[in-house]
Amino acid sequence: MLEVLKDKFPYPSWADERYRRLAFLDAVLAGELFKTLRGSFFDDTTHISSGRKAKLTDRRPSARFNLARMVGRQTARKLFSGRHAPRFEHEENPALALAAEALMREGFLKTRILQAVTWGSVGSVAVQFCIRDGGEGIPRIVFNVYRARMCHPTIDSLGELKSLRLWYVISAKDAKALSDKDMEGNQIKDDRTYWFVRDFLPGREVTYVPVEVGSEKNGVDLDSVIQYIELTPIPRLDFKFGPEIVPAHWFVNLAGGEFPDGASTWEDAVPGMIEIAFTLSQLGRGVRYNATPQLVTIGRAKKSGGPYAPGQPRISRDAAQTIELDAESEDPGGKKEGRGDAKLLEMKGMAVKAGLDYCERIRKYSLEQIGASRKDPDRLHFPQSGKAMELLDEDFFDLVGELRTCYGDYGLVPLMKKAIVVAEKAGHPLLKGVSLDDLDKLSLKWPRPYQPTAQEIQLFAQAMSLLTQGPKGAEGEASEGVLDMDKARQMLDQFMDTPSKTTSIALQQRPRKESSPRTKPETPDGKTFDPFKVQPQGKELPSKTTSLDPPPYHQQ
Repeated sequence: MLEVLKDKFPYPSWADERYRRLAFLDAVLAGELFKTLRGSFFDDTTHISSGRKAKLTDRRPSARFNLARMVGRQTARKLFSGRHAPRFEHEENPALALAAEALMREGFLKTRILQAVTWGSVGSVAVQFCIRDGGEGIPRIVFNVYRARMCHPTIDSLGELKSLRLWYVISAKDAKALSDKDMEGNQIKDDRTYWFVRDFLPGREVTYVPVEVGSEKNGVDLDSVIQYIELTPIPRLDFKFGPEIVPAHWFVNLAGGEFPDGASTWEDAVPGMIEIAFTLSQLGRGVRYNATPQLVTIGRAKKSGGPYAPGQPRISRDAAQTIELDAESEDPGGKKEGRGDAKLLEMKGMAVKAGLDYCERIRKYSLEQIGASRKDPDRLHFPQSGKAMELLDEDFFDLVGELRTCYGDYGLVPLMKKAIVVAEKAGHPLLKGVSLDDLDKLSLKWPRPYQPTAQEIQLFAQAMSLLTQGPKGAEGEASEGVLDMDKARQMLDQFMDTPSKTTSIALQQRPRKESSPRTKPETPDGKTFDPFKVQPQGKELPSKTTSLDPPPYHQQ
């Protein structure tokens, strides 16, 4: 069934194999897996008069179980939401960690990264940043998230992002907002569609003149747009900034997959999703049937309400109507005939129960395949200890731990390092007076999956007291401990997820909100410097984020 749905999916004519695979997974994530099935699941005939049975592959399930979205959102929340969210730390320069947290809040990166994890569950995702004018010439950072199918990354031999090309199909109206003519010099036509192409290069962000989709000169295949044709930049949308850094980062979901994408979190569970959807739909149809079961009559019914077919009376299925059948008669030979009877073909509930058990088993197998949580609160009929609940979620948190590495240590951290360098070069006020020395030591501190209870804290404190002071002797004197206080304090910080000592001091010494106004940055000679007027390369940045910028959550 999975292959049938893939074959029926409406791919564009120019789509290559990678785009087709990612587009299908995006459709699964969005709940559009069955959108190509037009027939109703409750109508199993192609036409009443013909009486032909409709194929199951042409009937859209009435019940859906979007396990992909459920797992994608759950993992995103376990990574960057609420008490599970990490924080930046820098032991030698805590002010740098605080500046990174401030940039995240300003650019709404905490919500963007949740979207990135959800979209990235198909295999990969791109997060891009830029510096825009927040008003009165004060720099402000902006983060955008783009689906993997809309991006083509170029990665060097060291694993670093060399360039990122963003492309998707736009209407003629949107193309006219970019340029009056296409790349071949022809006027933008209202009945055509065009490619939007933008490159994020080291120290440069450039948008190109739209390319007509299906142009004979440039070809209709996606490879031409991605690699082979020479595009024409739009001068007013060709921005340059100081550092030779690509203002984006390519997030790879899990180990595996096909380069440049990683493995999908939930792709192995898609067949189970399809099986559950069709089985639940069939069970729902059975429940509805049992409410109004089929009527079977024995004997000849008298005409009532007009004929339904030649020689057949119409039988009304109404509690206010009666069904009158021929009475029993006896021929001269003593043979009895004509006794009528009516019965309802009801079904027992055992079949429905077996079907529900089957769906539950498929659900568990699917979740087990992808390492998601199989914990069912409805089956916990007795109190469970905190340790038992942790053991139930052990496989799920192993998955979350792997995603922490992918989206945190090799995702959010390098992205924020790039953003800090670019923002500091633009004179961002949040980085005023903050040293970027040892920027490579910036890291994330992840909280424990479960916070310790009061009883666990008490037991831990007693253990630390015993290890640092040693057991008491016969006269009540404590002997020498086996653990020094600094190590015990470090273990306590990890156990209770408390900020480090240097970070706590930096938080206490941080100036109040009213004492740190957002003013324009100043040069060493005391003059006000506006990074949005003239850049070292001679280009100008836009004073505002314009409508020409692609929407951050654009979907083709």
